[in-house]
Amino acid sequence: MARRSIPPETFLSNTTQTHTWSADQKWADCVKIFLGCGCDVRLFWKGACCSETFRIHVGTVICCHGGDGQVVLEGHLQIETLDATNNAVEPTVQIAHSTTGCPANGIGTSIRWFVETSGAPAGQQIGQLGYLWTNVTHACRTADFFINVCQSQSQTEWLRFVTASKEVQFGALHYLKIPAFTDCNRGCPGTAGRLIFNSTTNTLNYDNGTNWLCINDGCTT
Repeated sequence: MARRSIPPETFLSNTTQTHTWSADQKWADCVKIFLGCGCDVRLFWKGACCSETFRIHVGTVICCHGGDGQVVLEGHLQIETLDATNNAVEPTVQIAHSTTGCPANGIGTSIRWFVETSGAPAGQQIGQLGYLWTNVTHACRTADFFINVCQSQSQTEWLRFVTASKEVQFGALHYLKIPAFTDCNRGCPGTAGRLIFNSTTNTLNYDNGTNWLCINDGCTT
């Protein structure tokens, strides 16, 4: 049986109103849901098994922008997956990027954050988390994860997890700051793997689980 498309335009006013689509319907290529100010928006999807439920609560609409595709919400976005899984991680959100061209190294997807500033109430990009293919060949596909943060009006890559070389890289002009202690306040050894800067001896010390050792010569400090 061919599925019927959901009506491309659905109007929800600020009164209590529910629109239900039957199991043999699908989303149209372009669905517009017009939200009246005051709507408390809740979207539910239930799969073939009644225990599989996907729910989105996007809060109460306080302002609707007709032409720019934005809906301003009061409160915060909540996304919940309800299923029978009790010992594994389930994907709650899936973000995808497809291209009309030929995929090449560097193609990826990301989430960007925007926050208003004193001179731009509409918000400016404050940060970005993303993944990209460094090897887009399907049989040996490899990706990197990166974190960008706004610095002096520009987006700067601060951190990247490089899968191919199993490295964590810091962006240009950034560094890893090691906590500094003196001989007196560095605490007792016993947690192997800790690394500190000893400001008494001006050396890097590491905890081998028994003693603090100088990283230069391995001697006890």
